[in-house]
Amino acid sequence: MSGGIKGLAIAAAVGIAVALLVQVGTKLVFVGIVEDLEARALDYPFRQKFAGLSRQGGQTLVEDIVILDVDESSLAQWGRFAQWPRSRHADLMAYLAEAGARAVFFDILFIENDRDSAEDSALVAATEQAGNVFHALYLLHPDSAAYRYPMTSDPLAVLAPQAPWPAETFATEGLIAREVVEHPFNELAAAAHNVASVTAFPDPDGVVRRVPLLQKFRDHVYPTMSLALAAELRGLSPSDIRWDGGETLWLDDTPVPVDDAGRMLVNYIGPYKSFRNIPYWQFQTDPAFYRDKVVMVGTSAAGLGDRYPIPAIPSFPGVSIHANALNTLQTETFLAEASFSLRLGVALFMGLFVGLLTGGLKPLWAGLVTMVVVFAYVLVTLLLAQTSVIWLGMVRPSMVMVGTFSAVFAVRYFTEEKQKRYIKDAFSSYLAPEVVTQLMDDPSRLQLGGDRKIITILFTDLAGFSTVSEALTAEELVILLNEYLTEMCDIIFKYGGTVDKFEGDLIMAFFGAPIEYEDHATKACLASLEMNSKLAEMREVWRKQGRHELRARIGLNTGEAVVGNMGSKQRMDYTVMGDSVNVASRLEGSNKPFGTYLMISADTYEMAKEDIEARQLDYVTVIGRKEPVAIYEVLSRKGELDEERQKVREIYSKAFALYQDQQWADASVLFEEAVAINDDPPSNALMDRCQKIIRGSIEIPQRWDGVWELTEK
Repeated sequence: MSGGIKGLAIAAAVGIAVALLVQVGTKLVFVGIVEDLEARALDYPFRQKFAGLSRQGGQTLVEDIVILDVDESSLAQWGRFAQWPRSRHADLMAYLAEAGARAVFFDILFIENDRDSAEDSALVAATEQAGNVFHALYLLHPDSAAYRYPMTSDPLAVLAPQAPWPAETFATEGLIAREVVEHPFNELAAAAHNVASVTAFPDPDGVVRRVPLLQKFRDHVYPTMSLALAAELRGLSPSDIRWDGGETLWLDDTPVPVDDAGRMLVNYIGPYKSFRNIPYWQFQTDPAFYRDKVVMVGTSAAGLGDRYPIPAIPSFPGVSIHANALNTLQTETFLAEASFSLRLGVALFMGLFVGLLTGGLKPLWAGLVTMVVVFAYVLVTLLLAQTSVIWLGMVRPSMVMVGTFSAVFAVRYFTEEKQKRYIKDAFSSYLAPEVVTQLMDDPSRLQLGGDRKIITILFTDLAGFSTVSEALTAEELVILLNEYLTEMCDIIFKYGGTVDKFEGDLIMAFFGAPIEYEDHATKACLASLEMNSKLAEMREVWRKQGRHELRARIGLNTGEAVVGNMGSKQRMDYTVMGDSVNVASRLEGSNKPFGTYLMISADTYEMAKEDIEARQLDYVTVIGRKEPVAIYEVLSRKGELDEERQKVREIYSKAFALYQDQQWADASVLFEEAVAINDDPPSNALMDRCQKIIRGSIEIPQRWDGVWELTEK
């Protein structure tokens, strides 16, 4: 691996390590600080949204949810709220019922009976007659100082059986659970169309950013008021609502993003009075105004104690929080919080990206680039949040990017001098001994430029290596790769090849330069056969040791290429370039659809056919090249092919001739015959292709020239 690539690999590894350290480590230490910063970052998109609305005059955005507000003007008009007769609320219910309101929600608790039973009777009668009134309940923790003790049964299961939802359809383990319920007095609870929770659950910093759509009490689940209203407006029953404890609550067929406690981020649409807001004392406006609307009755007056901080606003009426939550559900403008796995993926990507981006730059430029990337990420994150797409998080990814930049340059500072000495001592490891000898004999070869030569290029890559690498530690992976690469390179050197480069598990080599010889194609084929044979032996050893086994695909092509030192005056590599190199690379990948492990081009076959046993597989165009090539599979050295494989080769050749003649059915029969002998993968592949053509799954042009287009690298 060249110094530049190695440096980038180290930088990438550092970025990944920093990402893991930040994303996982901050879940274990400094949790409160990081979560608080993340929460404050989440407030910023709302602050920008609210500021924009304020500049526009703060106009009403939503008309189908109306808030009747017990505000300061209502208190000034009618006196202390505690002294209002309950019959006043009864009059309001009757008025709204006559006006045709869709649903009425009281964010006011009527827990105790009034001293005047007539007032209670009026309230109960109006609730029952309206038939669409939702009353509020609170779910609380026990508090002996307030004379609240754990309740052993659920009173609403009898008083208002429609209020508690059966727990069977919900994963209740993660839900917020409470042991005390404060509910409307018995007669009112029984008369209500429904009773739902209005308990506020602020984040640790006191800000209400989320509402728990479901809460647990005893053996039941209670919906929050916004969810109960949304279900009512959609005509859904509790059985139509599902949650399995994951990141999605299903409102019938509508997915609602929630966290592991069933909490939904409230997508606040604007500051106070973003909904149609009418002072309570002025509720008798045009009755038609309320028709088919949801009316929420609550308080905004400061002295009534129902105000909470929300993002960007330090004091906000509780009834408006419920209105925003209901609007989020009804308009489906959800702001999903990225799951831990997605956040980890983002962190890993940003660490890898910044590591690769800054790994080869000088500190000043790398610092500037990192700042630009951080700024761009922040802008994208805010844009996604403001357009109600997703909240990816801002603090941890920023920590990852800045941390990666710092760590990369710390590593570079402490290792660069050591690496320089190592590269000088190990220069011969990157080239075949013949190349080193020629360079020592003729230093002028260390000049930029190259010569055109006919050579054979080899590409080999491990099949399924990503799966293997994911199952191993970094140390185990290095040991395994070193064993494999050492054995393969020894064989390449044995046949006079030059190892050009490694890219992970990929080896690129060539034969016929710098030492020229006429049989470079034969040497490449024989080397490849021996490499696969050696790898088979290594698999036996690994199998006995209980280790992962490796298989390699090899592609060979013979053609003209520019061979020589290429790069800059300060850094150069002895390498090859040209179209023939690209073809060799494509042939290596083309093994996959045929199930083969050693594929060569027609040019290689023509030069080596006297020394090898092979068969033509197909006539194809590879990705990135329009000119078709005949491709062959090398089976063995000359004269070493067993009888069974000879028979398969003969059948395959006949079947392939029929295939080229578009006699699909006859070709398919012969390919199937070959498969029956030894489960021959190429026969299986072409049999499947013929059958798809017969069925019409694949269309063949009328004037087909026998060329098949490969679509995989």
